[in-house]
Amino acid sequence: MKLEDVNQQIQINRFTLNFTKNQKQHEDDFRNDYFENNLKHFRLCIIYSIIFYGGMTLLDFLVFREHFMFISSIRFLIVIPIFIIGYFFTYNPNYKYLWRFTNNLFIVVTSGGFIAMMAYCPPPMNYSFYAGIIVSLMFGYTFIRSYFKDTIVVGAIVFGLYFFVSVKIGTPFEILCNNGAYVFVTNILGMIICYSIELAARREFYLRRELKIEKDIVIRVNSDLENQVDKRTKELSEKTEALEKEKLEHDKSEQEKRELENRLLQAHKMESIGTLAGGIAHDFNNILSSILGFTELAIGEVQKGTVLENDLQEIYAGGKRAKELVARILTFARQSDEQPKPIKIHSIADEFITFIRSTIPSTIEIQTNLESDSLILGNQTQLHQIMMNLFTNAAHSIEPDGGTIELNVKDVSIEESTGLKSVGLTPGKYVEMTVTDTGSGISSDIIGQVFDPYFTTKKIGEGTGMGLSMVHGIVESYNGKINVQSQPGTGSTVRLYFPVIEGQVDQKPYVSEKLPTGTEHILFVDDEESIAKMGSQMLTRLGYTVTSRTSSLEALGLFRKTPDSFDLVITDMTMPDMTGDTLALEIKNIRPDIPIILCTGYNKKLYESSALDNAVEVLIHKPVVQSKLVKMIRSILDER
Repeated sequence: MKLEDVNQQIQINRFTLNFTKNQKQHEDDFRNDYFENNLKHFRLCIIYSIIFYGGMTLLDFLVFREHFMFISSIRFLIVIPIFIIGYFFTYNPNYKYLWRFTNNLFIVVTSGGFIAMMAYCPPPMNYSFYAGIIVSLMFGYTFIRSYFKDTIVVGAIVFGLYFFVSVKIGTPFEILCNNGAYVFVTNILGMIICYSIELAARREFYLRRELKIEKDIVIRVNSDLENQVDKRTKELSEKTEALEKEKLEHDKSEQEKRELENRLLQAHKMESIGTLAGGIAHDFNNILSSILGFTELAIGEVQKGTVLENDLQEIYAGGKRAKELVARILTFARQSDEQPKPIKIHSIADEFITFIRSTIPSTIEIQTNLESDSLILGNQTQLHQIMMNLFTNAAHSIEPDGGTIELNVKDVSIEESTGLKSVGLTPGKYVEMTVTDTGSGISSDIIGQVFDPYFTTKKIGEGTGMGLSMVHGIVESYNGKINVQSQPGTGSTVRLYFPVIEGQVDQKPYVSEKLPTGTEHILFVDDEESIAKMGSQMLTRLGYTVTSRTSSLEALGLFRKTPDSFDLVITDMTMPDMTGDTLALEIKNIRPDIPIILCTGYNKKLYESSALDNAVEVLIHKPVVQSKLVKMIRSILDER
C-alpha cells in the first residue's frame, strides 16, 4: 500500500489527530499500541533524565556555589526522586491508564525545577536557567513522544510559570522578551515535532492494521488452496512417489558431478600455482646465475685467507642456499618427486617460521621450542607442506579472536617413553614435531575422520579437505606416525614422529680448482646481459674464444653468416622473440653436427619440446656452477 493511499483512506481530525468518522473505533487500539511500543523507550528516557539532571550538579557547583545546597536539594530531593518513583511506577499495571499524565508531569516537574532555581538564584546568573527549560521541553516533546494535545497544555503551563516567575523576580524587560521568545518558539517547535511524530505513528498503525487484514485474507485463501492441493496430491500420490525416486537419483548424480567439478577446479588451481611458482623461480635463477658466477670469478682472483675472500665465501654460501630454495619451488611447480635425503627438521622449521610469521594475522602469536638436532630421511618441500597445512588449520581454528600456535621439535626414544607405544611406533629414536593451538578444537564425533580425503569442517570455498590427508600420507611414507588430540573449546595438538637416521649434512665452501681449458669458439646466448657478460668472462679466462649475444634472433643471424666458425653453442631457454629450444632447432637445421647446451631456470614448455631429443646435447638447470659447466663443455668438445 502506497503512502498516498494511506493519506486518502485514513480518517483523522487534523487538529486533535483523533480517528474520526468510521474509524473512531481504532482510537483505543491505537492508544494501547502506542503505549506498548513506547514503554521501554520511556523507561530509558527516565534513566537518561536522572543522569543528565543529576550530572548538571557540577555546573551548579562551579557557577552557583553560594546557592549550591538549595539547587542540589531541588535536583536530588524533589525532581530526581519523582523520576525514580515514576520509573518504578511504570512496572505497575495501573500505569497503563496514567502514562500520559505521568509523562506530562515529568515535563512540568523538570521545567518547574529550573524555574524554581531561577527564582531563588540572584541575577544576572539566574537568567541562564531558561536554557534548562528549553532542554526539558525539547527532551519531553521528542524523546518522551508526548501526545500533541498534551503538549498544548504542558507548554502553556510551563510558559505561564516561566513568565510569571520572571516578572515576579523583576527580570529586565529586554531579557524577559529575549528568553521568553526562545522558550515560546521552542514550545511551538516541540509541538510541531510532536504533531509529526504522532501523525506518523497513527499512519503506521493504520497501515499495519490494513496489512494485517490483507494478510488474514491471504492466509484464508491459502488455506483453501492448500485443501485443494492436498486433495489433488492424494490422487497423484503414486506418480509423485515415482517422480521423487527419479529426483533422488538425479540429485545423487548431480552431487557426484559437483564433487568431480570441485576436484577438477582444485587441480586447476594447483596447476596455476605451480605455473606461477615456476615463473618466479625462473626469474630468480637468472639473478642467482649472475651472483654465483661473478662470485666464483672473484674468488679465483682474490688472495686466499683474506677478509675479502671470506666475505666472498659467505656470498657464495648464501647463493647456494638460495639455489636450494629455488629447487624446492621448482619441485613444487613440476609436481615431481624430489629424492629423499638427510635433513634437519630444526633448520627447516627455522626457515618456515620466518616465512609464516608474515602470512598469518598479527593477532596470532607463534611460539617455538626447537631442541632436536637429529637427522631424518625426507623431502624439504614435503616438510614445508606439512608445516604449512598444520599452521593453516591452526590459524583458521583460532581466527578471528586470536590466540597462540606453538611448534616444538625434540628427540624421543620409544624405549624411554612407553606412552608412544600406543601410537604404533617400532622401538628406536624419533624426532617428535608437535603443533599446538588454542583454537576452537575438534569434536570427538568427527576427530576420527580428519585424515579422510575431502573431509573438512571449513565453509564451502575455504578448504578442500585434502590437507591433513596429504600430511598423513607423507608421514606414513617416512615410516612415521601422526596423532591428533583435541577437545572443543580447548584447542588441538598434532604430534608427528619421524625416524632418526645417522649421517650429516654437508655445507662445503667454494674451493677453487684447476679447471680444464680450451681454445674453441663458443657462441653464448642469454637475454640477461649480466649472465651473458659473466659467461663470456668465465670462458675467456679459460682460453676460449667467446661471442655473446643477448638476442636469440641476432645470434641466429650471426650463426647463419659463419656457421663453421663456432665449435659449441650455449643458449638460455626463455628469451623474447625466439625461445632457446626453437633456436637450437634452427641452428641444427643449418649445421647438424654443432653441439648445443641448453640452460633453463624452469620452463614448463621445455618438457614438451622436441628440441630435447633432436637438437640439444645437454640440459643444465640454472644457476650453473662454474666447474660443472666448464667440465661439461670440455667433455662434449673432446667427444667430437
